[in-house]
Amino acid sequence: MKIMLKKLLYLSLYFFIIYISLSPKDILSQEKYLWPTDASRLMTSAFGEYRPDRFHAGIDIKTWNKTGYKVFAVADGYLYRIKTSPFGSGKALYIMLNTGEIAVYYHLENYSDRIGKIVKEEQKNKQKYSIEIWPKAGQYPVRRGEVIAYSGRSGSRLPHLHFEMRDRNNKPVNPLKVGFKPEDKAAPVPTKLAMRPMDINSTVKGDWAPVIVRLKWDKRGYYTIGTPIDAHGRIGLSLDAFDVNGKYDNRYGVYGMTLIVNGNKLFNSNYDVYSFSENRQLNIDRDYRLLRRDKGKFQKLYVDSGNSLGFYPGYSTGDGIIDMEKLGSEEADIEIIIFDFFGNRSKIKGNIRNNDTWRDAFAGEEDSIAGETGAESEKNIAGFTVYKDFQDDYLRIVFTSKNSMLKIPKISIISEESIDEITKVRAVNTKRFISVIPLEQISDRPVEILIEGESADHVYETRFKEYLRHIVSEKTVRLPGDRGEIIFKRGDLFRDFWIRTEERFVQESEDEYDIVGSVIQLEPKEIPFRSNAALRINYPSTEKRTDKLAVYANDNDGNWHYLNSYNERVLGRITVSLSSLETVAILRDTIPPEIIRFRPDASNPAAEYRPQIRVWFDDSLSGIGSEDDIRLFVDGRKVISEWDPIYKYVTFTPEVDMTKGSHTARIVISDRMQNTVEQIWNFTIR
Repeated sequence: MKIMLKKLLYLSLYFFIIYISLSPKDILSQEKYLWPTDASRLMTSAFGEYRPDRFHAGIDIKTWNKTGYKVFAVADGYLYRIKTSPFGSGKALYIMLNTGEIAVYYHLENYSDRIGKIVKEEQKNKQKYSIEIWPKAGQYPVRRGEVIAYSGRSGSRLPHLHFEMRDRNNKPVNPLKVGFKPEDKAAPVPTKLAMRPMDINSTVKGDWAPVIVRLKWDKRGYYTIGTPIDAHGRIGLSLDAFDVNGKYDNRYGVYGMTLIVNGNKLFNSNYDVYSFSENRQLNIDRDYRLLRRDKGKFQKLYVDSGNSLGFYPGYSTGDGIIDMEKLGSEEADIEIIIFDFFGNRSKIKGNIRNNDTWRDAFAGEEDSIAGETGAESEKNIAGFTVYKDFQDDYLRIVFTSKNSMLKIPKISIISEESIDEITKVRAVNTKRFISVIPLEQISDRPVEILIEGESADHVYETRFKEYLRHIVSEKTVRLPGDRGEIIFKRGDLFRDFWIRTEERFVQESEDEYDIVGSVIQLEPKEIPFRSNAALRINYPSTEKRTDKLAVYANDNDGNWHYLNSYNERVLGRITVSLSSLETVAILRDTIPPEIIRFRPDASNPAAEYRPQIRVWFDDSLSGIGSEDDIRLFVDGRKVISEWDPIYKYVTFTPEVDMTKGSHTARIVISDRMQNTVEQIWNFTIR
């Protein structure tokens, strides 16, 4: 027995010596898949993170803000797809692995020599930079560990390697799920918790608005929401959080979340796999209303209506919503666990009290008007300052007065059919009030909302009109002033909603751009669509230079952004596709792009025989639509140039040496409205 143990000890020592003598590459080769780059084993973005209208389908790997790191084939396979584009994925490679999975690499700087020759040959054949190649199965085999490309930032603002794994059905799979192991030794960090009333009969802190709580670190080893929060009815929680690797300050999305209430697990998520057809459900996996209002990227701790994603195994619509009435206790103990793939986790704890009590500023004084001075006819007339906050199915109104009210103001809904008084009015103090109105009570008919109140020396009266239309499924809504229509098809929506439209005319002095007609405000912007709706806007038949017209959307900062428009000039209208409602207008763009600078030029001769020719340019409104709108000529010959739409320049490097002496370059650039600029210059090779 002792001899056997001694042999086992020597054998273990032998294998340990062999293991520690291996290089890191030898050790990594024992993994199922090779790590895709030698840049680092650090993530800068995680699988399932938010991107506009889509999930992040892979992981981003840190390349230290540099380009040129080796990119490897993670396993044996063959080239499945090769793509070059100025946008999105940039220079990309797809490898079909022998396992049937697909490995995807984005934002490359260059391909390997072998693959680069294939790309350049196709670019010459097509006479353009953007190409897409689908080789035959097995035509270009690759071996595990083979250098297939070099990391870059093509199609992206910052250098990094975007890497994906897709299953046999082309579904994105979390690379960590199939064995890729980045460095991650730190727990995720929660920052803010949002508590949302889910309907008009629910409140948080006595109000019908969502409440955002900044989380604090507790010395006992968890984060806390602080003092217990009063809530009533059905409450949905969502969390703003990020993960870190514990080594560098790169922040990325968390892998999963768990919600436990009074010891019972109500919700759990794991970001493992999804289908590209489910991308739009991102906007109901997150709190889209808070996102559009620039409050943060909150992930819901409940399954909302219309959400069929597979991130919540065992849970279905409505799970995770806390029903304070059904808890059976006066206080709910909340515990939220957020975790990364490797088990590093953080906890959030807090308490929610089942309480809708509201200490009214006029408690006990409803029937009195103490302090009234003089007859009503002698009082001055004043108005309230009103803030309208539209939620999913109710209108929350906050209104304030300069003078203290003698009692709670009265709110009435006036229509041709009736006058209805709203009973849900609460006083924050004697000058600030909150009320809610069900949207179904004021929909599909013009109504006027009247707010009346009285102070010691003023009579307050404010009126505003609303016309909401209930969108359930297929419906066409006419725009104000007969400016056009917005068309919803069956299946466009996750849920029904109420649309509001408003027309606003802009004086020439108010805006630096040439706005044709009016600005049309389409609300609510916080309702995501399952698929795009069609918006058609008419322009006057007398309008000139209609070829320069397009539809633009105005963002939260007041900037105009071009929307992909189809101008039907015969019909005098422009059609665009919308993924959400926006503030839109038709703008005329007659200003050509601006060429800012170029190199080399006559004053700075090039020392090398294959100089990189680069031209910087910009366009202020419609922008450049495609690489076909940029044409670069060198010594009279059109060349295949590479366009960087983010940093707004185009480059070309000759494949063969140029002769010494003088050369001529010419660039022609057109924007989406075909406004064109041309520049010719000479440069010298010495």
